[in-house]
Amino acid sequence: MSNEQTAQEPDPAPEPPAAPAPSELHLKHEPAAPPAPRKADAAKIEQAFAKDPAAAADAAGGPSPVFNPITRGDCTLLGAKLFGGATAVVVLLAALMVTGRFYVEMFLLGASAALQPSLAQVTMALYFTVLPMALLGAYFGFEIYRVLACSRRPLRLPGPVWFVLLLLSLPYGIAFWLVLPLYLQFRLRERVLHGVEGSTGFASFVHLVYLLVWVVALFVGVGLLSGGLVAGRRLEHLVPGLAICAWSIVWLGDYALVMAIASWRSTRILAPAKVHTVQFTLGALMTFIFVVGTWVAGLVKIFE
Repeated sequence: MSNEQTAQEPDPAPEPPAAPAPSELHLKHEPAAPPAPRKADAAKIEQAFAKDPAAAADAAGGPSPVFNPITRGDCTLLGAKLFGGATAVVVLLAALMVTGRFYVEMFLLGASAALQPSLAQVTMALYFTVLPMALLGAYFGFEIYRVLACSRRPLRLPGPVWFVLLLLSLPYGIAFWLVLPLYLQFRLRERVLHGVEGSTGFASFVHLVYLLVWVVALFVGVGLLSGGLVAGRRLEHLVPGLAICAWSIVWLGDYALVMAIASWRSTRILAPAKVHTVQFTLGALMTFIFVVGTWVAGLVKIFE
């Protein structure tokens, strides 16, 4: 018995329990990963800076030696300046037309009943439109950045859905002014911002025709607006011209915004999104509430 006990080997020490996988420890506490970009989007982002070695180094994670990365603030401010500035220029152009017509009738034709321009009407037209259009442009620029930074998936509707929408809007006359331009803008964003191929020459021709349509509509709106910027006219005379000008600026401004951000991407890298939800700083939120509240209070005072 003693020999058997001495020959018996000691029991091996128990192995420590295996550590859980990192995913089991941190998966509940880490934020959800951003949605993966489509293959066409990722290929476009990789090829955008492959021509320039410095830009390629920036894409690898280094800071840009010449230009700062494109941030959501850049896109938001660009949209606000583009839409708000275009609206202000259009209103001032209409006021210039009224003033020029007044001086021509007074000094060259000797007309005594010339329509006098009204500074109050011009001020009201600027007050009604510049701030809302600037906020709309800021929203467009912010959403373009979110889509480019893969913080939000782009809205893509299949072809049959567009066809059904077009058929439903034909009896009401909305197809020409809303559904078809909306489809062309979606196709433009897919082609220019995301590198989705498949655009035909006919689609590009239709898009060019629609741009010319909006330019003509903008000039028609300026003509109507100039008739409302006359002393003694009621505020109702401003509505048709302002509505046509604003609707035209939405489509022309969105086209210009998309092309401007696309040109930025040819020389600058896109900064990664810090958060993947719509979040604002406290200062920006307070400024927004103060500006919009002041503007609404002014509207209430005007229409009292």
